[in-house]
Amino acid sequence: PELWTSEFQQHIVDLIRTELKLNVKNKAFPRKARIAEIISKSRNCNQSIAEIIEQYFMGAYEFIDNIQLIARAYREYKKLNNIFDYDDLMETLRDKLRDNEKFRRTIQQLYQYIMVDEFQDTNVVQKALIDLIAAGSRNVMIVGDDSQSIYAFRGANFENILRFPETYPDCKVVKLEFNYRSNHRILAFVN
Repeated sequence: PELWTSEFQQHIVDLIRTELKLNVKNKAFPRKARIAEIISKSRNCNQSIAEIIEQYFMGAYEFIDNIQLIARAYREYKKLNNIFDYDDLMETLRDKLRDNEKFRRTIQQLYQYIMVDEFQDTNVVQKALIDLIAAGSRNVMIVGDDSQSIYAFRGANFENILRFPETYPDCKVVKLEFNYRSNHRILAFVN
């Protein structure tokens, strides 16, 4: 399959929106980029379109049904045209690792040591990928700072780093408490 960028994703969302005659100019219907963002965030957070709109995009609340319709048409369009977007890559790998034991074992043997930087910016799908691959060896090292999560718009869940010791109770936590880039006043303020 061909891999899709967000620009293509927005273009197809716009085509679907136009085809469904949802491009009414006198309404506050969300733009193509916002619709694509809602669809992607729904997938990255493993939540429904309605839940995502209710939590993050209340301005689109009256359009939930139409956005769900666009999301279904978008999914069908990709399937009919043998196209994957970035979210499909992650979800497909997660599903194959979860559902295909032989494949999972092969990947676990291939990747016996896993290091994840910026772990605070992982979403639920990415965390599931890490957990499925690491289930064999449990050799996982993560690096991150829960106060520096910047990818919430992509569904990043900073709680992944906070709950890491729950998933891996035998882990060793090493806190880096010295900072050589910032002076004491800045660190005191941030802390």
